[in-house]
Amino acid sequence: MIHNHKSVSVHQTGSTSVADRRPSSSRAIRKGDDCTFNIAAERRYKAEIEALVRAARKRRLLYDLGLWTVAAVRSWLVPEPTNRYDANAVVVATGSDLSEGLVVGYVRRRDAAKLQPRLGEPMPVEGRIIGRGDRWGVKLDQPTMDRLLAGGR
Repeated sequence: MIHNHKSVSVHQTGSTSVADRRPSSSRAIRKGDDCTFNIAAERRYKAEIEALVRAARKRRLLYDLGLWTVAAVRSWLVPEPTNRYDANAVVVATGSDLSEGLVVGYVRRRDAAKLQPRLGEPMPVEGRIIGRGDRWGVKLDQPTMDRLLAGGR
């Protein structure tokens, strides 16, 4: 179950745990960083995103890249077919696994309509917390999202 005020029912049919991928330096984040896929409804989850920033700061995982500060974060795409507003909804959660995950937004509606029928179960995807000051957001790996939206896995 994902933890925060947004309750999401998660049915796992297999292991979704993946190896922890943390960059060892700011160069690792900068080099070939493709986390540019925007998510929706982040404003509703500002407190959760700020909690991630505080945790990353405490663990010294934030990297200053000049204009922006960035931290790697494991993210999850979670189908939410019971969403009362959109039966194709796909939640974006973060955490090392779904048992400790936080909802931070949704895949945009037009993309979720293509993506959700293909997911079947929660799927890990690389992400970044990016921002500065009191303006933070989460972005997902663009090549992975492009592949998923095109029908790949």
